[in-house]
Amino acid sequence: MINKVKVFVQHNRYQNFENPTRRVAKETLRILKKEGLVLEINLVDSRRMRFLNKKFRGKNVATNVLSFEGMRKGEFFEPGISLEKGWRDLGEIYLNPGYILKQKEDLGRMVIHGILHLLGYQHDKKDDTIRMEKLEKSLKGLIRVGFS
Repeated sequence: MINKVKVFVQHNRYQNFENPTRRVAKETLRILKKEGLVLEINLVDSRRMRFLNKKFRGKNVATNVLSFEGMRKGEFFEPGISLEKGWRDLGEIYLNPGYILKQKEDLGRMVIHGILHLLGYQHDKKDDTIRMEKLEKSLKGLIRVGFS
């Protein structure tokens, strides 16, 4: 079983990031041997990211990436996606390409970072940060997708 990765682009200026974002996400999940997952990735601007960050984290600033865990069985679920068929909602990732590029961060690595959060990785403690960053670097080295 493969994974379903849906990428939504808020502005035309991010349109060229849609396919590379999807490829990085699919490759990350494949390398990690994850199957049957539905993942939604949203490419948004700083205004939208600031709104989400304030609403869900209480921080009134834009940021690079936000991850939100998926629905559990029995919760309201988006029409057209069936948990009964073996699919699991991994969650949603919001990426702010303008912010990421301005900060000279790697967009592909931020896709990986968001996925790792949805898979349970955290960076609250030093050991967790080291482990997560090491895995991010390793995955990024295995995934050859360019963003233009």
